[in-house]
Amino acid sequence: MPRLLLIAPEASYHTAPFQAAGRRLGVEVMVASEGRFPIVPGQSIGLRVDFSDSNRSLRLIEALYRETPFDGVIGTDDSTLELATIVATAFGLPANPPESTEISRRKDHSRVVQRDSGLRTPWFVSVTVYGRREPMVPAGVSYPCVAKPVTLSASRGVIRANNDQELVTALARISKIIESAGSEHPRVVLIEEYIPGSEYVVEGLLEAGDWHTIAIFGKPDPLEGPFFEETIYIAPPSLRSGVEQEMTDNVRAACAAYGLVHGPVHAECRINEDGVWLIELAPRTIGGKCSRILQLGTGQALEDIVIQNALGRPASVESPDGAIGVMMIPVPGPGILRRVEGIEAARRIDHIEEIEIDIKPGQQLVPWPEGSSYPGFIFARGPSEYLVTDALRSAHQALRFVIAPQLPLVIAG
Repeated sequence: MPRLLLIAPEASYHTAPFQAAGRRLGVEVMVASEGRFPIVPGQSIGLRVDFSDSNRSLRLIEALYRETPFDGVIGTDDSTLELATIVATAFGLPANPPESTEISRRKDHSRVVQRDSGLRTPWFVSVTVYGRREPMVPAGVSYPCVAKPVTLSASRGVIRANNDQELVTALARISKIIESAGSEHPRVVLIEEYIPGSEYVVEGLLEAGDWHTIAIFGKPDPLEGPFFEETIYIAPPSLRSGVEQEMTDNVRAACAAYGLVHGPVHAECRINEDGVWLIELAPRTIGGKCSRILQLGTGQALEDIVIQNALGRPASVESPDGAIGVMMIPVPGPGILRRVEGIEAARRIDHIEEIEIDIKPGQQLVPWPEGSSYPGFIFARGPSEYLVTDALRSAHQALRFVIAPQLPLVIAG
């Protein structure tokens, strides 16, 4: 039986789907994670590692490899990609060069490479933020602009500013968000031009440098700020002739500029009258549980494709049958969840396939830009993108989140 090493954060949405894919494909999935108890007992071999110490983690994984050699490595999330490429390279397994992963993980480094490679790039500047010191607006900034941490994902800490005062406020807020995320995240903020236009996701796969498009998703809800929490993804979207090719050409060119040659690619683009703009690109799959919509539309799980690719096997990619969509349920507001009402009514709406509420009663809801977790997901499938979009919105409207305020803790003196 072939073996695969999955490197995943403790609470990653991706771990269980990759384990299930391994069982379908007859591949033993071993998991390396930072969590104390990363694995369900009896289902996988588990190894505890430290993502911030790649040298020590590599030594631990080398010991595992000597006992139970594996044939491929997958990093599930942004925080694990660097270690995954280091491990795969060390054992001569299919992988991207480690330096290419480092470029893609840092948004400021990515912009430099895009600009120097001649790709269409917004103006940008980086600034370091320091604790309680009031941030300064760097020279040359024009408005509107977007400020974002250089390593956080899921739009956490991404804020639009329309003037100097808004930018100063945004930088101070982002500084606190970076601090709360952990010392491994640099206290650097990327400030760049706000690009108007329609937004799309390009999901693809690289095999020895060859590109395969898995899916293109449209985002029917405008993402104009001040924060950029995702909502609906729809595939396939309606696109003008030639636009799909222009998007994939831009993503392929960015992959080549970064040095990426192998594995999944998730890219976000905006399109306006000037053409296609690459917003972000990462050598991983789509985030959260959104990959499930591909299986709804094709019967083929994204994790199956990625595992075959990681093992050096040719990947077969099928096109969705009809339209498929997912809504990342927006955070309705801050507070403590009491209950969610209307779930059964939402499930009865035409074209709704599944509703999954991940947050549990008693857990805290944190809106963007501080937050990065969705309360749940709504999945739909139908004959057209418009019917699927309407179904997702109707199902969302049927849900009611009952939230209690989170009261401050007062300690009596």
